[in-house]
Amino acid sequence: AGSGRPGGKPLAIDYDFGTGGGFVVARAEVALQLPEVWELRLRIRGRAPSNGIEVKVVDEAGTSAWRWKRDAFEAPDAWMDLVLPGHAFEFAWGPVGGAAPSRIGAVEIVVVANPGGCGLLEVADLRILDRGRA
Repeated sequence: AGSGRPGGKPLAIDYDFGTGGGFVVARAEVALQLPEVWELRLRIRGRAPSNGIEVKVVDEAGTSAWRWKRDAFEAPDAWMDLVLPGHAFEFAWGPVGGAAPSRIGAVEIVVVANPGGCGLLEVADLRILDRGRA
């Protein structure tokens, strides 16, 4: 039960929105064919006000995105496993119209200012797993 990515430290998203709005994005480039039934897993912890959080998968062209989001995410002090089944990702925008994602080129973690303020989120062990095999 390590706290970091295999072979490295967790990704730290350190932000200060002040009293205003805004967002911050951490992006991991990937080239991946998604299985028919998949889930995204990561570990997360932090010290942050209850801002919004989004986890996005983006197609290879960077023009269509699907997201899982929570408008008021309470970051836990201790590491927490976040398990997001593929069907939990809603189409967000892009020319594919509403089709399910198939080949992706990036995964993004986004913090969206709701109350604002400053905070730190740490993300580790991000993986996409095939859940279609019995």
